[in-house]
Amino acid sequence: MESSCAVLQGQQGGPVFEASPVFRTQGSGVLIQTNGARALQAIHPGLMHRLAERGAITSGVYQYNDVSGERLPWTTQKARPYHCWGQPADSSAAARPPGLLLARYRRILEFGCKVTHADMDAEPAPQGAQEAGQPQQHQEEGQAAPGAMAQLTLSRTAASGGEAEEVVLARARHVIAADGYFSRVRRTVCAGGGSDPAALAGEMPAFMGVALWRGSITRAELAAAGVPLPACLDPAHDSEALRRTHMWSPATPDSPLRGPPSRGLLIYPARNTAGPVGSGGSQALAAAVSAMSSFLTPDVAALLAATPGDRVTGHGLYVHPVEGFTPGAWVRDRLVLVGDAAHTAPPDGQGANLALEDAAVLGACVRKHGLGPEAFAAWEAARQPRAAAILGDPTPAATIRTPLINDATFERLWSPAELLAEERALQAQAAAGVGGGGAAHRAVEQEDVGRLPPDVVASLERILGAEAAAGASASKAAEVTEAGASACEAEQQAVAVVQEWSADVVGRLVRAKVEGRTMAVRVPPPEGTYFVR
Repeated sequence: MESSCAVLQGQQGGPVFEASPVFRTQGSGVLIQTNGARALQAIHPGLMHRLAERGAITSGVYQYNDVSGERLPWTTQKARPYHCWGQPADSSAAARPPGLLLARYRRILEFGCKVTHADMDAEPAPQGAQEAGQPQQHQEEGQAAPGAMAQLTLSRTAASGGEAEEVVLARARHVIAADGYFSRVRRTVCAGGGSDPAALAGEMPAFMGVALWRGSITRAELAAAGVPLPACLDPAHDSEALRRTHMWSPATPDSPLRGPPSRGLLIYPARNTAGPVGSGGSQALAAAVSAMSSFLTPDVAALLAATPGDRVTGHGLYVHPVEGFTPGAWVRDRLVLVGDAAHTAPPDGQGANLALEDAAVLGACVRKHGLGPEAFAAWEAARQPRAAAILGDPTPAATIRTPLINDATFERLWSPAELLAEERALQAQAAAGVGGGGAAHRAVEQEDVGRLPPDVVASLERILGAEAAAGASASKAAEVTEAGASACEAEQQAVAVVQEWSADVVGRLVRAKVEGRTMAVRVPPPEGTYFVR
């Protein structure tokens, strides 16, 4: 969805097909780090506001031996709570799009649509009325000219989750596939539909021999189950206990990790944990408890066992090897794969952030080259070395990836004039009572997070209006030079106004979450200790 936002800035675009029948809280949290935050700011300056408002900012990472429960004598500090216009370095938020994103793109979203087949060389749809009983068809406006197109066949399920399904055909000149690490589009297009085992193995992520379980639980649910908080998580002993990240592994003070641990448990704060995270249910919960309770201390094992089954999911760890990040692996003419569909990685905090980077860089490439194979090839050439460096960093202390993450910069995709036009359109819709209705729309109407406030609107109108007047009054002899210089200066002033506003909003939200708290003091581990990604 972020890719659509980035690519569709100022362009005509087709629908966005979402597999889920509705937007809902899903997953056990999203860790937004510096690079992801800056990518969001490049796409739209208001996107980080909602995440900063809803996110939980951790105050350090405490590590324990998983058998004895002994806390290890080193602490990882969550560094730099303010940067990149003031947004948090690390914050966890529920995996649900910010309201601003829904407000801007709800009209192009098609829910409950799963890709069942993809044909990159389909003929355009015939002109004329659609015949009764035939699949519903989508085709981009102005795409009726002869020539091959991409056609997706999708199965759409109603939001109610009923069994009735509808076949949808979508034709377009270009496809951006962000359909996860077992991407159906990649499987169909790049692996010949999956009928060739060798081709399929080359495109799909490889199983790493590791099982993962994820879940969430609230304090109220623990209390209802009669399970006390483990001492290390109890605010009565440490006021920051439930705002820190806690990690258990086989490491001991005398034997720190020298590589990825053979087993581990991570507990961290999150918001909005009341929604389901997966379909694993009680079976996944039982498997997790069985696998982990044999070496965890009883109090931590009891916490896992009390987790509601409908918020537990289990799956194997699958990864796209970085050796496969080669030209043509992520792009096939009019198709581009982004996010996990291109570069599935371990759950190391960079999966979502690299996907956000993908979106920002793709938007910049499209602006430079136009929407098409040239932009896709440029995007792949820019993204593969960086993704490989971050995901394939072999250094124990992550010395390669850390500066790449913290020093990330992206081309700005928005303009003050576009933001002003967007705000005017939203105001006009509100005045006219237009919006489409629905729960998602009502939620958007109830919040203004991420929208330009009246004082910023007035400043932009003054600056951009003055620029227009200056251009209109320039003499004919110097019209191009003076008007161009005036426009450039006005653009810079307007950008500064927006950036100052965005920094102030996110900074205030972050400060409200960290002021008065006791943040962890970093205690470095022994030389050569492996930094868990």
